[in-house]
Amino acid sequence: MLRAASSRLRTQTTCMPWSRRAMRTPLPRSISSSISSIFMVSIKPPQAEEWVKKPSSCNLNKRLILPSWHGPILSAVNRATPDSVLHLTENSMHASTTLLTSLALACGLSLNPLAAAAAEPTSENVFTIGGGVAAVSSYSGSDKLSASPLIILDYAMSNGLFISTSRGIGYGGQAGAFSYSAALGYRGNREDHKRKGVNGWGGSDYLKGMGEVKGNASALLSAGYSPMPGLSLSVSSDIPLSNRENGANVHFGATGQVYGRADAKGVQQDSVSIGGQLGWGERKYVQTMYGVTATQAANTSFKQYTPKGGFYEAQATVNWEHRFDARWSLNTLVGVEHRMGDAAKSPIVQRKTAPIGAVYVTYRY
Repeated sequence: MLRAASSRLRTQTTCMPWSRRAMRTPLPRSISSSISSIFMVSIKPPQAEEWVKKPSSCNLNKRLILPSWHGPILSAVNRATPDSVLHLTENSMHASTTLLTSLALACGLSLNPLAAAAAEPTSENVFTIGGGVAAVSSYSGSDKLSASPLIILDYAMSNGLFISTSRGIGYGGQAGAFSYSAALGYRGNREDHKRKGVNGWGGSDYLKGMGEVKGNASALLSAGYSPMPGLSLSVSSDIPLSNRENGANVHFGATGQVYGRADAKGVQQDSVSIGGQLGWGERKYVQTMYGVTATQAANTSFKQYTPKGGFYEAQATVNWEHRFDARWSLNTLVGVEHRMGDAAKSPIVQRKTAPIGAVYVTYRY
C-alpha cells in the first residue's frame, strides 16, 4: 500500500488561474438504454471539456504527490501530492506524505496536474494515471542516489472521497481559500541492506546491523490556505496508527507560481513554480530515523546516538509543468534537501545535503 503523506515530495501545489468547464453532450437514447440494461447501471452523458480563465485557489487535498517510498519526492511532489496507500516499500521512509508528495516525492510537492485540478470543485469523478522516474537518496542521509519508478493512480470523487497511491484513502474539502484533507495511508519500511525489488533499488548496506524499521499505517492530516492566486501555504502530518514507536512528523510548506504561459485561446500550457518546506519530527520519529540505540551500536560500527525531536530537514524545489492538452501533462521536478538539527549530527548521515528530482507524465480521464 502506498502512503499519502510526506517525508516529503510531501506535495506542494501549483495554483492555476484556469479551470475546467464541462459541456454535456448526451448519448442517443437508444444507446444509453441498451448499455444501462446490460450492465444495470445508470449512464451519465459524457462531457467535452474546454478551459476557461477563472480565478481559483489551491486545494491541498487534491494535490498530487508521488508514492510514499519516494520520500523527498513525495514531499515535494505532494504537498503532491498527494504519499501512498498501495505501495510496497519506500526507499526513504523519512519522507512521509507530503507528499509529496511530496511531495512527495508531497504532498510531494502543484508539481503536477492533479494538484491543479484539485484546486477546482468538480461535479464529476476524475481518474488520473501517470508514471515516470524519481532520483532520491537510498535512505535519508545516504550519500548515494537511486532511481525508482513512479506510479500514479488517483481517483477523486465529486463528493470529496478519494483513493490514491500518493494520498491514501480519505476525504477532502474546501471552504473558500481554505482546504483540508484526512486520509489513511501507509509509511514504508527501511531495510539495513541493499535490495532490488519492483520499486528499484532500496535500502543500504551502510546500515547493516541497524535492523529493519518496520512500516506502519498512518493517519494523514493536512490543511492549506491560499492567500492570493498563485500562492499556497500548507501543513501536513503523518501520525502512525501501528508501530507507534516510529513517531509522527509534520511538514510546513509554501508554493508559488513564478511563470505561466498560455496559448492564443487562453489555455495554460506552461507553468513554473518554486516551493519550500520544513520537516519537524517528534523525538520518537527522529530517534527511529537518525538515532542509534545501544543494541544497534553493538551490532555496527556506529556510536550510540540519542537525538532530540525538532526540525530535521529543509527542502527547496522547482517544478515545471507542460500541458499538451486538457488531459495530458509532463512534469519535471528538481530540488535539494538538507538535513538539519540533531538529524544532521547523526552517525548514519553520510551527506547532509542531497539533490532530488523526478520526471513523470499524467493523464486525466
